[in-house]
Amino acid sequence: AQACAEGWVMDGKVALFDKDGLFDRINGESELYSPYGFEVLAYARYENKKDPKIAVDADVYTMGSLLDAFGMYANYRRKDSAEAGIGAEGTVTPSQLLFYQDRYLVRLQVTGATTLSPDVFLACARAISRNLPSNRGRPKELDAFMVPAVVKKSERYIAQSLLGYDFFRRGLIAEALLNGVPVQVFLVPEQSRDAARKTFD
Repeated sequence: AQACAEGWVMDGKVALFDKDGLFDRINGESELYSPYGFEVLAYARYENKKDPKIAVDADVYTMGSLLDAFGMYANYRRKDSAEAGIGAEGTVTPSQLLFYQDRYLVRLQVTGATTLSPDVFLACARAISRNLPSNRGRPKELDAFMVPAVVKKSERYIAQSLLGYDFFRRGLIAEALLNGVPVQVFLVPEQSRDAARKTFD
């Protein structure tokens, strides 16, 4: 989208960063994306026409799958953030908006200021969302956590070594309360019943 909100227009062209070049865009965080099937990042900067020093940096990550996109989203999501109502799930704070949709993770961040109106973030997010595949469903693996005891927004997907154990190659984890006692629940997907039994043993 050449304009993501009224008065906010793209500065220059979209820049693409592959696996080898991701470090140039997000120095210090690039290694986090590899286990989640990262393919390419599309980056654009939207400037405020009234004050070009203020801009929205828009990063759209193509991940390996819907579950991988959720995994990275949940890595950044904060429980106290307001819901954005964009994509499969999104949150917005005074300085950024984050959502995932299909296998895409989208991060919008204000630069040149410390806060930005939520209306601008939401308008930009909707403009980007319209250009992505229309699948707004959550990963089916999260259905296992649809129980009252599980704390909302605590679910995470860990793409390798769940709980630090190599034999849990990957898995989902969430916080829960049982009679007021905090516990963790986790799910380890396997390829077959035999593989699941081996992991359990």
